[in-house]
Amino acid sequence: MSYGRNYPGRQWKDRLDMWAEEFPKHYILPEEELKVSGFVTKERLAYNEALERAEREAKPVPEGTAWGCYWEYGWFFLEYTVPERLAGKRLVFLPGFGEEMLVWVNGRESGAVDKKHSCITLSKSAEAGERFLIAAECYAGHGPRMESGCFCRKGEKPFSDADGPQLVTKPSFAGVWQEEIFQAGMDYLTLYSLLSRLPERSLRAMKVTEGLKKFTLLSDFELPEEELAENLAKADEALKPLLSCTNGSTAPEFTVFGQSHLDLAWLWTLEETRRKAARTYSNQLALMEEYPEYQFLLCEPPVLEYLKESYPELWQRVKERTAEGRMIPDGAFYVESDTNMPCGESLIRQLLYGKKWFQEELGADSRVAWLPDCFGFSPALPQILSRCGVPYFATQKLIRQDPECEPFPYNDFWWEGIDGTRILAHTYKENNARISPGDMIRRWEEDRVQDEGTEGMIYSYGYGDGGGGPTRELVEAALRCRDLEGAPRAVFEGPEAYFRKLEERGCENVFSGELYLAWHRGTYTAQAKTKLGVRRAECLLKEAEYWNTLLALRELQNGRSPEEDAGAGKRAERLHILWKRLLMQEFHDILPGTGIARVHQEAEEELAEVARLTKDCLAESLTELEQAVRADGGDGKRAVSSNDGNGADAAETGRNGSCPEARGQRLFREGEEFLLQSDLLTVRLNRAGQVLSLRPEGPDEAWEAAGEPMNTFRLYRNVNSYYDAWEIGSMYEQEEEALDTADWHMTEDVFEGRPAWRLEGRIKESPLTQYICLSPDGRMAEFHTRIDWQERHRMLKVDFPAAFRSDHVTAEVACGAWTRPTTRSYQWEKDRYEVCGHRYSVLEDGRYGMALINDCKYGFSAKEDRISLTLLRSPLMPDMHADQGRQEFSYACFPYAGAFRNAQVLERAAEFNRRSHVDAALRERQERLTEVLGTFALQPEGGAQGTVCHVFPEAVKLAEDGSGRAVLRLYESAGCPQRVRLLLPEGLRKACVWESTPLEETGRELCVKDGCVELEFQKFEIRTLLLSV
Repeated sequence: MSYGRNYPGRQWKDRLDMWAEEFPKHYILPEEELKVSGFVTKERLAYNEALERAEREAKPVPEGTAWGCYWEYGWFFLEYTVPERLAGKRLVFLPGFGEEMLVWVNGRESGAVDKKHSCITLSKSAEAGERFLIAAECYAGHGPRMESGCFCRKGEKPFSDADGPQLVTKPSFAGVWQEEIFQAGMDYLTLYSLLSRLPERSLRAMKVTEGLKKFTLLSDFELPEEELAENLAKADEALKPLLSCTNGSTAPEFTVFGQSHLDLAWLWTLEETRRKAARTYSNQLALMEEYPEYQFLLCEPPVLEYLKESYPELWQRVKERTAEGRMIPDGAFYVESDTNMPCGESLIRQLLYGKKWFQEELGADSRVAWLPDCFGFSPALPQILSRCGVPYFATQKLIRQDPECEPFPYNDFWWEGIDGTRILAHTYKENNARISPGDMIRRWEEDRVQDEGTEGMIYSYGYGDGGGGPTRELVEAALRCRDLEGAPRAVFEGPEAYFRKLEERGCENVFSGELYLAWHRGTYTAQAKTKLGVRRAECLLKEAEYWNTLLALRELQNGRSPEEDAGAGKRAERLHILWKRLLMQEFHDILPGTGIARVHQEAEEELAEVARLTKDCLAESLTELEQAVRADGGDGKRAVSSNDGNGADAAETGRNGSCPEARGQRLFREGEEFLLQSDLLTVRLNRAGQVLSLRPEGPDEAWEAAGEPMNTFRLYRNVNSYYDAWEIGSMYEQEEEALDTADWHMTEDVFEGRPAWRLEGRIKESPLTQYICLSPDGRMAEFHTRIDWQERHRMLKVDFPAAFRSDHVTAEVACGAWTRPTTRSYQWEKDRYEVCGHRYSVLEDGRYGMALINDCKYGFSAKEDRISLTLLRSPLMPDMHADQGRQEFSYACFPYAGAFRNAQVLERAAEFNRRSHVDAALRERQERLTEVLGTFALQPEGGAQGTVCHVFPEAVKLAEDGSGRAVLRLYESAGCPQRVRLLLPEGLRKACVWESTPLEETGRELCVKDGCVELEFQKFEIRTLLLSV
């Protein structure tokens, strides 16, 4: 502990340190070693099932027993009867067979033991002869938990993954908790912590020093244990007056509550999180029995659903404490999702399902977006949050970003999104925080980034990442900080209370746009198959919901009530479940690619299952629609369509999936060049597949590639000293490795019925095949890629230089687009050397533009004359096999003339993704149905030929309330306010349409005149409509 200028002197400092270190050694007095029996299993057993197994399989477990292979659980059983001499004592259980366990005492979940929670209270005042039957489910682990980088030669492993016993049992004890010593220790440690941060010449520091010195003179840790408690209690009297001193009127005020940041999956799997949830909440419930003032934040419905499903008695106690106001349900999101990569509909569903769950299960309206650990935040979030009834946002990640980058400027601020919506936001530091006076002073003095305009902070405390939450020591420390002179005041309340006070005080700071995290940039790319699975599932779910809604509307038009609808209604329920399964995989350590190998193996399997089941739903809806059309004799006027259509030229581009036939596409060679040509575009390539020129025909012929070739693969070393899976170092461009393309070659081939050049080569040790062709309409060059990735600590990018320079790059984000500088003049611009986008990124100079479209990638970099799409990484920690093996991905380059807002880049990107993720056979069936079914049409005001509609559909679904109403979610996609007409199909011209919120709350009814609804959209505005026939 530092005192500044060695105050109060070296000898006294060493003495005070020595006393502080000694206290915890005396809190527990072991009394009796307990006999242990047990068995091991890899199955998840309920408590009663484990008791039944124990009767057959439990064997004695003596000290020194080795046990616990990877993923194994031990069930251990003990008995203890209280002797006469310990009557009236507080008794605890100290297990010696592992570090992570849930403990039942006499059949009740009584607490958990982990690295920070060392014992279980058996009784606060034991009775002689009282008998305790103890059972514990203990997790052995799954090997080393590693996240930092290391050097690792080819053929070596960064860490051993050899299976075998990981634990050796030690003695287990029943012991006496020496409460007098504990309370004296908490008093001493509180003042000891306070002293470390007080102004060294202050009167308060002098008085605290005198008190601590006096305590050490009065106390004697060398006394026998039976005398020590009385001795320390008497010495403690010297400290009581110091602890009763309170602050003046201008002390900072911290909103303090317990929290356990429990990652749903990271260095453990989702199944282990089910157990971690029980361990965490059993400990927090035990603390609430001890401390009436204690409050704890409840987040993430899946964690609570685990309790409800597997630990109903714990869940019942959670509900009781919630009703008392001591457990605070908040957070708003279904899971603490990544927000950079999910589409807008995914983010809306996170809030729709999260808020609905809190309301239905706990009667709570969750109003704070609690996202402490995500890796940056989409600029679309303020609008999405606000429209979902979430006016507040809190995170700690921004303050913790790379200290070499420009610091985030505010603790309290209005966060303004891409549409202009503002929500009140707060950033604090440290998620899994300890609490003491010294910690609180440090937080105020060192972690506060505002010099004025703030009077406090949110202070959540408790052990986390793997769960656990606060300990008794932390709660006792927090209680002593409620109003302790020299430290900020601790006010026990939830995060919403902090924001209400901030609103009352007023806040002048405004931050516009994305909350970019200058850290963890590699998360946009790591674990490519997980990211592909998420993009595919999002696309398929929206397709399936649209066609199922179309079917349901037909049934309603034909007089069938929602209750009678066994097809579309039941299918909507299935799709609801599939959405929730997808949202789980968008958790901020799964989608970003920072979990262990098993996390991502399971994620890939789960996402593949979601895709398969969603395709089944889609196929069923199409089949029933086909049957209905046939039954109508081909009359399908009373149906709707188009999940991807929104413009006056919808018939031309086939928004629901159809595209015009390829226009005279052909392949040929000219010397050493390989050409692709249509009536609209000519592409020249060399034998390494690099694009030498990309020339649109007709009036746009001046647009041509730069002298530097496009589609150039670039390989970089990517070795990180910390957070291997998370990071891309700023120096990566200095570590480029030359690629040998001498043996690369091109062959004529066909891809999806279109002529294509097939490129074959190697990226170091990784065989690559790429099909280069034109899009079906002949306007884009497409690159469909397969690679057997065998590199380690390497990053692969593909470069697309443009024929012009631009000072900005625009990329798709959730329900909109975000523009970033390509220049590197300021530090904050330099910090953005790797950024995130969705389906497209665009360079333009006002005359021409180049869009780079992809089907499953997110990370990219941009300079004034180029876009580089990040394709693959291969970190070794925490998954030494990350991204190894076969990978498939596609991207396309679309050159255009004019402004981005008129180039229909989004339509092309959506169709490109649809062709990648929806099977051709399903697309053909959709196209045939669309020919006979009506469509929702969106026309810009005036409807002039060539006018582009920027309003785009995000989702068409059935309402959550089971009423059979349809939900249409639309957004303005280009940042240009626009008036549009929503044209209803002939059979729906008498439908009723209401404004709504993303939570599907009915608003004002809109005027439907001649089957048309007039709508006005502001820039990037998201609007949700309800439609009833």
